[in-house]
Amino acid sequence: MATFYLLPPRPIVGEALSWFLHDWLPGLPRLDEQRMALADAVQLAASQRHDVFLLFREDLPDGADPEQALRDGFGAEPGDEIVEVRMTGPDRVRSRSWRLGAVSAA
Repeated sequence: MATFYLLPPRPIVGEALSWFLHDWLPGLPRLDEQRMALADAVQLAASQRHDVFLLFREDLPDGADPEQALRDGFGAEPGDEIVEVRMTGPDRVRSRSWRLGAVSAA
């Protein structure tokens, strides 16, 4: 079984990663120009596992049902886990996860 992570759009994830690095590496200027590269680096790192797929919201068609879009466009199958991450505030994240077929709060 595979795990599909559905994250907010790349610019939002990149911005959050830029702030994270700024906090963890004091004195380093914020990496605003590299934020898309930061998001892509996380995606690349996750893709090193054959059973993990990290997708950004803009990878799905506009207005599409996430479950159906993951089946149609990315090969998700019954029993695969979906972890959907959403920003709920400037520095707040909420996630929910489910296996294809039934939704449960996480």
